[in-house]
Amino acid sequence: TCTNLLVNGDFETGDLTDWVTLATNPLARVITGTVQAGQFSARVGKTEADGATVGFSSIQQDVTIPANAQSATITFDRYRYTNDPNDLQYTAVISGATVNYLIYERVNDPQWVSAQFDLLPYAGQTIGLRFSVWNKTAASITGLLVDNVKLNVCLP
Repeated sequence: TCTNLLVNGDFETGDLTDWVTLATNPLARVITGTVQAGQFSARVGKTEADGATVGFSSIQQDVTIPANAQSATITFDRYRYTNDPNDLQYTAVISGATVNYLIYERVNDPQWVSAQFDLLPYAGQTIGLRFSVWNKTAASITGLLVDNVKLNVCLP
């Protein structure tokens, strides 16, 4: 039996229900317009140089992968943009105090691309799934849109 353990990974509630906004420079948002499917996607990062905002923008959802899982696969679609090659877009698994990067990039490629990762090594653990952007300067415009986030876990 396989089940998606994430809630609101398609953001079709129109808000960030069940996601935590950890870093808020700028505040993550649910947007319309640039989506992979449905009416909404989530955006972390900036859309314009505002002269003030420097820092991290993140969303995270915690989930427990059952110890008896036979498979655990995260899939999602992402859309990356930047005008500063020093800024950062990343996807990470937070396990206790350890940050394990699934994606760590500085990419200006404004189109939707899919990603898939095996999370079975985290069976029996509660982990955080984080999407984040670091804008190094106020003049930079770096962002990450995510949509269709699923953590499919199969049990015996």
